[in-house]
Amino acid sequence: MFSVSAYLASILMIGVVATLFTNNTTLSNSLLYAVSSTILLLTTVLFLHFRKIKLKDFLGKFVLKQILFTPLYYLGYIVLSRIAQTAVGLLPNVDINQKQDFGLESNNPWGLVAIFIALVILPPLSEEVLFRGLLYRTFKRPFGKIAAALIISFLFGVAHGQWNVAADTFVLSLVLIYLLEKTNSLWPSIALHFFKNTVAFLLVFVFHVS
Repeated sequence: MFSVSAYLASILMIGVVATLFTNNTTLSNSLLYAVSSTILLLTTVLFLHFRKIKLKDFLGKFVLKQILFTPLYYLGYIVLSRIAQTAVGLLPNVDINQKQDFGLESNNPWGLVAIFIALVILPPLSEEVLFRGLLYRTFKRPFGKIAAALIISFLFGVAHGQWNVAADTFVLSLVLIYLLEKTNSLWPSIALHFFKNTVAFLLVFVFHVS
């Protein structure tokens, strides 16, 4: 509950600050996202420390061969995500083409660097450690793999807001959990999450693909 509370507090912090300071720049907004992810990561690591769980054991073994398959898992995720978003699009008043508003713009190289750190580097670490590492493993003991995967993926999707994004992140979480179970390591999940965010960063902020 400690880490979950920190995660919710970090989301609330972004919303409150963004509301109070409507003229935020890309750099300040990126800093806000980065601080949020950092708080989440540090609180989860502190929780593991108090529970006397070694971070190395928690993350699992890093095997390069597993990481090299990341693009293939990404393609599988894309296919499943499109199916999920199409299904969600059948619901009334749901626009699956709705853009996700980050409150960020790529005005200059420094802005791009700040966005990259805030949205690509930090979230895969903080969110994998919390959702797939801590919460999924905790829920798996009383509920079993399938129920735990569905619960955590639902929470992960809801945390990302709008319907089309929630459907996408729900599927992403299921694939990430599959990788965790397949490899008994968080590193492949972190790699896929990083890869996914990098592709999104390039499309949205570099090539401006709508």
